Amino acid sequence: MVTLQLVSTDQHFNEIHDEALSVAKNIKDDYLKLFEVLLKVEARRIYEQFEIPSLYLYCVELLELSPQVTKDFTCVVRKSFDVPALASAVRSGKLTISKARKICPVLEGCNSKEWIELAESCSCRTVERAVAMANPKAAVGESMRPVGIDALEFKLGVSEEWNALLEKTKNLLSQKYKRAVSSEEALYILMSEYCEKNDPVVKAERVQMKSAASLVAAHDKTERHDGNSDGDSGSTFSEIYRTRYIPAAVKQSVNLRDKGQCTFVDRKGKRCNSKRWLEIHHIREFSTGGEHSLENLETLCTAHHKIKHMVSRDTKETSQRSFSRIAEHHSRFSGERFSK
Repeated sequence: MVTLQLVSTDQHFNEIHDEALSVAKNIKDDYLKLFEVLLKVEARRIYEQFEIPSLYLYCVELLELSPQVTKDFTCVVRKSFDVPALASAVRSGKLTISKARKICPVLEGCNSKEWIELAESCSCRTVERAVAMANPKAAVGESMRPVGIDALEFKLGVSEEWNALLEKTKNLLSQKYKRAVSSEEALYILMSEYCEKNDPVVKAERVQMKSAASLVAAHDKTERHDGNSDGDSGSTFSEIYRTRYIPAAVKQSVNLRDKGQCTFVDRKGKRCNSKRWLEIHHIREFSTGGEHSLENLETLCTAHHKIKHMVSRDTKETSQRSFSRIAEHHSRFSGERFSK
């Protein structure tokens, strides 16, 4: 390390400088410690024990890290499981977390040596340029920022094919409306039409407006079928109802009630805001007699669905262990009393 000489002879300057060096070193050490512990958290999915679905939310909500710092750490941690050499470079101090984050979009097991060596020896600007050349779309991250009272700037990287499709769509819409349609308007029209057609809540509202009798009709049809069958050869309604298939009308009622959002509520009373990767969960398990009724079904995201089943399994195992201990104690007590 190069020793710098202060212009002034005031010893207070030296003391302040030494303090700054010490604090900076502590920050680097703490970042490395945080990286190591987050590897353990992700490996064992510790956040699920707190009913949190992801490492990102664990860092933001429980560890109270900033969103930007959290993005850097979670990206490097997850990539480290696929490319262990990245974790080794961070541990050795050759790569900082922020610099390791820059090469994650292009880092694979087969090219890890070249990219890590490049990041170790080159400036951040050079690394960014190299990543942009190797993966142009990764160089332009999706972002949205306010630029007015009711206006946002949306930034993303797209391919030439994507741009050609957008131009074709604008031409078709301009022909339809007999006026020039902008990129913003074209995307808005496409998104609106897609949501109108595919949003499960909107579909449920349409079905509700038209008819809410599909389950009743299915029941009547099954009863007529049972009446025309001889003996016990036909299937009963209860047997058909016990299939794992949830009737479309019931699914629509669940979507209408839950508004297409995970209904999981954490210990602080906060509802999960996820509207992606949703699944329908049986409150009372189907395997133990749970029905496809509206009261027995709830919407959960994949992560919270897994947590629910994990908690249920742990509760069962705890109950079984408790029952076994009670039975063993009762048996031993009865044996001792009988021997007396």
